[in-house]
Amino acid sequence: MRRRPMSLEVPCLLISNEFIHSLQHLNGDLKGVEPLGWLVSAEAVSRFGSLQEAEAYTHSAQDLKGVATFI
Repeated sequence: MRRRPMSLEVPCLLISNEFIHSLQHLNGDLKGVEPLGWLVSAEAVSRFGSLQEAEAYTHSAQDLKGVATFI
């Protein structure tokens, strides 16, 4: 495995995405990955392949935009 250059945004995006998946696991009582009920477009669901992934990617990207104002 070789290290690839990446912007500072990438690790933040990955951490935010995985945190949202953790919330989904907690929402499913750790027995499944249940959607959180956050608004996502049908296009996002189609693009990411599932409602859970669409929630995670859509909202982690939105969160990142908010965090970027503080960096």
